[in-house]
Amino acid sequence: MSKLKKRVVACYARVSTSSKEQASSYENQQSFFKDYCERNNLKLYKIYADKGISGTLFKREAFEQMLYDAGLDLTINRHEAIITKEINRMSDAAVGKPSVVQYINYTILLSDREPKFDVILVRNTSRFARNIEVDVILKRLRLKGVYVHFLDIDKSTEREEDITVIQLFQTFDELFVRDLSRKVLAGNERSVANKIVRSHPKLYGYNYVKRKSLRENNKLIPVPEEAEVVQKIFRLYAGCFNPDEPFIGCDFDCNSCTIKKTAGLGVRRIINYLTACGIKTRNGKNFSSTTVKNILSNEKYAGFVNTGKFTTGTIFNKFSYSKVKDDYLLELDPENIEPIISPELFYQCDTIRKSRVTKDSKGKPPARSAYGGGFLRCGKCGSNYLHNVDRGKPFYQCSLKKSKGLKACNSANVSEATVDFYLTRYEQGELSLILLLYRQSVIIRALNAINYRLSFIRRNRDDAKLQTLQDEHKTLTKRLTNLYKRLADEEGDTTVLDNLICETKADIEMLTAELDKYTKKPQQYLTEAENLATLTQTLLTEQDDHLHNLRRTFTRDEVLTYIPYLTVYGETYPRGGKPADVKLIPAIYVDQELEDLLSADAKEFRTYKPLKIKAEQSTFIVGNAADNFSVVPLTKMESAVLKDDPNIMQLFPVDSLKDTLADLSENLKALQSLSF
Repeated sequence: MSKLKKRVVACYARVSTSSKEQASSYENQQSFFKDYCERNNLKLYKIYADKGISGTLFKREAFEQMLYDAGLDLTINRHEAIITKEINRMSDAAVGKPSVVQYINYTILLSDREPKFDVILVRNTSRFARNIEVDVILKRLRLKGVYVHFLDIDKSTEREEDITVIQLFQTFDELFVRDLSRKVLAGNERSVANKIVRSHPKLYGYNYVKRKSLRENNKLIPVPEEAEVVQKIFRLYAGCFNPDEPFIGCDFDCNSCTIKKTAGLGVRRIINYLTACGIKTRNGKNFSSTTVKNILSNEKYAGFVNTGKFTTGTIFNKFSYSKVKDDYLLELDPENIEPIISPELFYQCDTIRKSRVTKDSKGKPPARSAYGGGFLRCGKCGSNYLHNVDRGKPFYQCSLKKSKGLKACNSANVSEATVDFYLTRYEQGELSLILLLYRQSVIIRALNAINYRLSFIRRNRDDAKLQTLQDEHKTLTKRLTNLYKRLADEEGDTTVLDNLICETKADIEMLTAELDKYTKKPQQYLTEAENLATLTQTLLTEQDDHLHNLRRTFTRDEVLTYIPYLTVYGETYPRGGKPADVKLIPAIYVDQELEDLLSADAKEFRTYKPLKIKAEQSTFIVGNAADNFSVVPLTKMESAVLKDDPNIMQLFPVDSLKDTLADLSENLKALQSLSF
């Protein structure tokens, strides 16, 4: 470890889950690194620790922050795959089945930032990372002068002879995970073949009794109080229990039942009933829509063994949620699962549940609704709207409201007809107006951004101070050069010269930092202002062309290419009130780099006054009626009278905006001619 002495080191720790045992492991790893650094005379910069995740999962915030602090710029493309055929051949040789390993595609660039540490200490090769391009990361770190030292094998990327060994161990770690995954899958398949009852140990309504030997089976024994709640849920849903009447236990003979059935209650109304009765889950919480839906779809309550019903995908190819298999074990097993309801009642509820799912033209549930997947967003809580159906009528509902109820979010529901109405308006020309106003707002923000930068440079320009700093820097640099020449010719004790060199270097560093304030920041702002001016000129050309084609229409696909989502505004009225007033506000796709730059400007330059756009005679006012908008030229007096009218919106003439840009461009050229 002599090579690591006096080096600044970072440490990376990771544990696989958030359980108490692994949390202890998490604390132990941090203690280990602190002790290790003290024993080996290392300066510890920081311990980067990802807690509660697996090495095969993609979210590693601390790991990514560590790479950033090491001087790497990181872009993460989580949906792209890179196939490593060598690993596939090695890992699948035993079973003879071809497979594909998907990796996170990291785009890694070297930045101008200096690394904050020299070495990364990792306790175990399996703790560093799996399912990513480890080799690329290690190479980029080496180029920045940062080396990774794996303590379990005492190998470091600083030594060329160690790199091959490290790569080999990384491969072994991945093979271990893939082999473990195959063994787990094989165990699941044996459970299905042997019809073993498998369940969550806290399944509501049952006590899960594990088998004592492999020759026995697991058992589910009903909990009387919870079993009654399960019966209530199914019977409320099927319409064979009136919540206003006393509950009578089910006799499991649905075919001879004489109870007069109703249309039944939906999931939300069942939750309201349970909450009003003070009925809680096993954890003492109110029932959620997910919990009730899971109960209604679980065949175990009818006495069926359904082992192997769900799949979460394979290792490195995990689904974001568990999916039901097309074909799974489903058999009655009264010996090991004591039923709480009858199979007839379960399938009645199952039929009702499936009837409330929107079907496509072929009678199958659509992959996604036309306006789902985040196209509609709640203006109150920001949640996505989800597709729903009530008695055959499709609509959209805030996901938070759907899961937690009106107390969590009382935003209005939106019918498909309402969404279609708004999109039709955009098709018929209103989108043209929206784009016109949006582009103008971006142009004005960009013009202000240019002005902010030029104003900053002018206000902080001090030619005399700059010249003084530059002269001092040249003098100190010349002095340092002479000192090095004297050092080369000196024989004997060089202590005095060494001290002078150190002092001069320190003076140069301080002077350079001060000089940067007068040079680097202005140069950066000049470059940004020039880029913004070019972009603004392009936007002005588009705006001019747009004004000559204002009444153009759009296809539905064109509308959706301009609008990424609609924000829903409106509240749900109490039962029996008038229908909710709903308003949908469109968002416009933006250039994210430009948006980030302009958003940062709003914070950095908030003390500067915005530009005043010159518009003497031809200010435009746009009426925003959905079916009859127009652009009309108004005099300056008319504009002043109408500017506060909420039903009209102001447009600046393109020529006025161009004149403003021309003035700023002249100022830009004048500043570019100066020396920094």
